[in-house]
Amino acid sequence: MSTATLSFDYKRGNLADASEYFAVEVSANGGGSWVELDRLAGPADDGQYLSASYDISAYTSFGTTIRFLGAPGLDNQDRLKVDFVQIEYTVDVIDVDIEQSVEDRFNTVSYGNNDGSVDWTGDWVEVGEADGPASGDLSVVNFNAQLRVRDNDVSIERQADLSGAISAQLSFDYKRAKLDDASDYIALEISADGGANWTELDRFAGPADDEVLQATAYDVTDFAAVDTKIRFRTSPTLGGTENLRVDNLKISYDDTPDTHYPTLIGADQLHAQGIDGTGVTIAVVDSGYFATEGLDKNAAGNSRVLAQYDAINDQMDPVGTSTDTYGHGTHLTSVALSSYKTSAGKYNGVAPGADLVSVKAFSNGQATYTDVIAGIDWVVDNQATYGIDVLNLSMAAAPLSYYWDDPLNQAVMAAWDAGIVVVASAGNFGPAPMTIGVPGNVPYVITVGAMSDNFTPADGSDDILASWSSAGPTVTGFIKPEVVAPGGHTLGLMALSSTIAQLRPEYQHAASYFTMSGTSQSAAVVSGIVALMLDNDPSLDPDDVKCKLLASARAALDENDDLAYSIFQQGVGMTHAYDAVYSTASGCANLALDISADLAGTAHYGGPARYNPTTGEFYHDDQAGFEWAGGWPFIEGGGWPFIEGGGWPFIEGGGWPFIEGGGWPFIEGGGWPFIEGSVNVNGLDWLDEYDWNNNPHVWSSGLTETMSVNQWVPQE
Repeated sequence: MSTATLSFDYKRGNLADASEYFAVEVSANGGGSWVELDRLAGPADDGQYLSASYDISAYTSFGTTIRFLGAPGLDNQDRLKVDFVQIEYTVDVIDVDIEQSVEDRFNTVSYGNNDGSVDWTGDWVEVGEADGPASGDLSVVNFNAQLRVRDNDVSIERQADLSGAISAQLSFDYKRAKLDDASDYIALEISADGGANWTELDRFAGPADDEVLQATAYDVTDFAAVDTKIRFRTSPTLGGTENLRVDNLKISYDDTPDTHYPTLIGADQLHAQGIDGTGVTIAVVDSGYFATEGLDKNAAGNSRVLAQYDAINDQMDPVGTSTDTYGHGTHLTSVALSSYKTSAGKYNGVAPGADLVSVKAFSNGQATYTDVIAGIDWVVDNQATYGIDVLNLSMAAAPLSYYWDDPLNQAVMAAWDAGIVVVASAGNFGPAPMTIGVPGNVPYVITVGAMSDNFTPADGSDDILASWSSAGPTVTGFIKPEVVAPGGHTLGLMALSSTIAQLRPEYQHAASYFTMSGTSQSAAVVSGIVALMLDNDPSLDPDDVKCKLLASARAALDENDDLAYSIFQQGVGMTHAYDAVYSTASGCANLALDISADLAGTAHYGGPARYNPTTGEFYHDDQAGFEWAGGWPFIEGGGWPFIEGGGWPFIEGGGWPFIEGGGWPFIEGGGWPFIEGSVNVNGLDWLDEYDWNNNPHVWSSGLTETMSVNQWVPQE
C-alpha cells in the first residue's frame, strides 16, 4: 500500500479554551468531503513552534487536499501559525514480469545454446548438410564465437515458443563476407507454423564485404506462435567462401502476463468448458476505447467491437477507432473481456468471447449527467440492434436526492426494466458508511465493492476487503454493495500515452499494461461474470442473474466463522463465476420491488437498514446479528480479522455457513435483506442529515451536474 505522512510546525496564539481551535482536515476527493485529523485547541498561547505529523495514507488520491479550518466565533486575535508543511509519501511500484527472450550468443560450439530468459524449444537444425556445429558450411565458428552460413542451397533453422507474446522483436549482429553481387545472398526467413510456410524478412546480398559487425532488428509480432521458426537460407549461386556471420541472436518479446482475477473467481474453469461469453454483448459507458488486438478480437479471433458511440458529441465513431485518451474505459474493458492469453493458456479477461459496444461519455475522467444519460439512453435504444445484454457503469457521484428522483438513476432503472443487466461500482469513498455513489444506490442493479488478493493470488487466507471500497447502507436503507469482486492492483490494458498512465508512470508496464485499483475494476469483473452466465443460459432475465450471482457468492469469515466484515461492507460476499453459472437459485432478487411502478412514480421503496443513535450502530430491521458501528477493523486496532486466521472460505475450502447449515437467519427464515424492499422509507433516522431531504435539490436545466469515473486509491 502507498504511504503518506503530513507534517508541519505550528504555534497557537491567544486561544482561550477548547471551544477555540483550528481543525486539521484532509479530503481524498478534492474537497468533496472532509475528515478531521486533529483539533489544535486552547487554552494555548505557544511560545515556540511545536511539531505535528499524521498518517494520511488512507486519503491518497489525485484529489488529496488538506486544510486548516478555524472554529466558529474566532476573532482576529485568535491565530494559528504554520510552517514547513510537507507530505512525504511512497508509492507501490508493481512489478509485472512480461519481458522475455530466447537468445543464442554462440559462445560455445553448440547448436543448443540457451542464453535468454526462456529456452528455445529446439536446437539449430541443418538442412542440406549434417556436419554438426563444429565443421562444415553451417557451423559455429570457435575462434570468433559466431554462426557461419555459406555454400549454396543450404539452410539452418531454430524454433521458439512465442505463443503468449503480445509483441516480439528479432535482433542480431551480422557481417557479410566476399559477396560478389545481388545473386549472392543469404535470406532471413520466419515461419508461424513450424516451417510449413515461410516469409522472407530480409536478404543479405552482395556486393558486400563488411569489415565490422552491423546490428539489425525486425518486428516479428505477427509470427508469434507456439512453433515460431527462423532460418537462414543461402542462394543457389552462393560459393564456398561467400558467407554470413551472425552473433548475439535474440528474440525479445512481451509475454502476456497472468492477470490472476479470472482464476480467483473461478472463470478459468468455465473457459476450459468453452463458456467464455460468446454471443453476449457488454456495453461499457466510460471514457472510450483503445484499439488493440486483445480488445478488437474475441477468443475465437473474430472481430467483436459492434459499435462505438460518442455521447459527448452525439456521433458514431468508426469501429476500431481509438477514442480513449484518458485510459479508464480501456482498462475496464480489458478486465471484463480481454482475449489475450498467457503461454499457459489463461485468458486475461473474465469473458474473452464476449462482444463489445463502447460508449464514450467521459472526458478526462469527468462527465455531466447529460452525457452519461445520453449514453445510457443510446444503449437502451440500440439494445436490439447490437444484442446488448450487460451494461457496465463504473462511475460514481454523491447522491443529491432519493434514488428515484435522480435523472441518471431513472435512466439506469429504464435499462434494467428493458432487460439489460446493469452492473455498477459502489464507489471508492470508503471505509465510512453510507458512501455508496450514484448509480450504485439504485436498489435493482448489481452494486459491486472491492476486495484484494493482498498480492498473493494463490493464497486466499490473507485476502482483504479494500479499505477504500464504499460501504452502505444507501440513503433509502438498502444494503449495498450486494457483492464484492477483485479490484485491488488490477492488471489491464491501457494506452501508455493516456492521461492516467502519464500521471502514474510507476504503474506502467510494457505492452500497454497498467495496474490500477478501484470498485470500477470490480464492477468490470462482475460484468464479465454476467456475460458467462448469459452465455451458459441466455434465457436469464436481469433479476434471475442477480439472484444466482448473490446466492452463489461467499462471505469473508473470521476464525470463528463469524462475518469478517459487515453486510454493509461486503454484502453477501465475493462473487464466484463458476458457482454463479451453475447456481440453481431462482426467484430471490428484487422481491417486493416493482420497477415499473418506481419509474412511473406511483411507488418507491426503502430497504431494511436502520440506525440506532444510542449504540451508534447500523442494523437490519428484521434480523438480529448484523449490527455495525461503521468501524474498520484495522483502524479500530484489531487487524484484518481474516488475516489473523479466517479467510475467504471458498478459497480455503469452507463455504457459506448459512448455505451449508446453521448460519444466517434471513436465509433460513424468509427474505433476503439485500434484495428485498418495502414501500416505506420512514424510520430512517439519518435522513435529516441530508440537506436535500428538507430542501430538495433543483436539477439544472441542462443536467450539468457532474460525476467521475476515477477516484485514485492505493494499490491494495
